[in-house]
Amino acid sequence: SQLGGEVACRMYSLMLSCKQGGVDPEAYIADGLDKISIVPASQIASLTPWAWQASRREV
Repeated sequence: SQLGGEVACRMYSLMLSCKQGGVDPEAYIADGLDKISIVPASQIASLTPWAWQASRREV
């Protein structure tokens, strides 16, 4: 379907961004899905692959 293709395209783009930034896509997506509902809209940038990886290094 059209919608399925669009969703797949976004997921592939996200996974490629992770790989290019040295981020484990599986870990990033799993953690992001847990956090996306509790992170305020003003802090959504903290869930980008590069920000997520930087926050993991701080822990």
